Amino acid sequence: MVKGAFHRAGLGARWLANSPRRNALGMRTMEIRTVIDIGANTGQFARCDRSILPAVGDRTPRGWVVPEDGLTEKIKKPLRWLLYRPYLKVINPILERQYDPARRLGVNQWYWGYRGFEYQSLRARLNRHRAIRGSSVLVVGCGTGRDIGSWMAYRPDRLVGIDLFSYTTAWELLKTKYGPALSFVQGDISNLSNVKDNMFDIIGSDHVFEHVANLPDALREFYRVLKVDGILYAAFGPLWHCFGGDHISGYDTIANGYNHLLLERQDYLRYLAKAGDFAHSEDDGRTWVENGLFSYLKIWEYLCLLRDAGFTVMHLGIVLDPRGIKCLTANAAVRGQLLTLAEELDLIATSMCVIAGKAADRGLQRLR
Repeated sequence: MVKGAFHRAGLGARWLANSPRRNALGMRTMEIRTVIDIGANTGQFARCDRSILPAVGDRTPRGWVVPEDGLTEKIKKPLRWLLYRPYLKVINPILERQYDPARRLGVNQWYWGYRGFEYQSLRARLNRHRAIRGSSVLVVGCGTGRDIGSWMAYRPDRLVGIDLFSYTTAWELLKTKYGPALSFVQGDISNLSNVKDNMFDIIGSDHVFEHVANLPDALREFYRVLKVDGILYAAFGPLWHCFGGDHISGYDTIANGYNHLLLERQDYLRYLAKAGDFAHSEDDGRTWVENGLFSYLKIWEYLCLLRDAGFTVMHLGIVLDPRGIKCLTANAAVRGQLLTLAEELDLIATSMCVIAGKAADRGLQRLR
């Protein structure tokens, strides 16, 4: 159970839900709506009846293939699994004493960089809270489906992927590989108005929450479509206020890792242009900057919104970025300027992992 900063939840979450958001270029973001139908007999997502999404057409990169581990990776994965578990146990109390000695956030696992934060470890952690095998799973923000294999390895009863952009070619290749238990739809996760209540055992996402411009609405929808005692899993980042929070600053040198927070608009545009040719890609941060797809939230704000939506946080993991720490340590003036925008932990925490439960009685949950 996460404790600490929740005394700010009431005012904070209401303010966040009703305030306009602006992207890194100062542009006001737009709320996007779409209607999604559910096949009455299959219980699956069937089609988008009406789409007003700005992202039309198949966005699958040219030459995309279903991700497959090579021989080297197949050898490394079990070795990492064996090594990272004891490593995380050792590093956890050390980082806690240094960065949150009062346990203000109630972090269960600290990470130094992304060691131990890969799909395999995170799926295993989720599986200890709720068995993925035989469950109905909704994967939000699935993109091309690079993480779908890590879900299907647990053999869910059915898995539905949804994304703001359409990756039709990639989705068809994945469905061919994994069979009828897998389906996809393009849609807006903050408006699942035609999805029935209590449909899914698990809602999962990786690298999505930091891109949701209207997270309060999305969380309310997740709560509604989860079954009673269902589980919400989300691993996300880079967070907006951290090193490379726009998913591109620092591409050239560590000293520029906070350019999205420090530069004026025109200077920022020139910096982005120096990154080279741009085309829509999950791996190019300019895709998210161009579309205003950031939540711009800090750690405690994510936790407040989860609680206000009715969720009980069962596990919280935080990833610290050694590059951010190095950047701030090397430049006291930059550090001082950034501390006027955010607390130090928000500047060096690059990602979060949250596993949260849907309480049987939302009214009682809000009183806890």
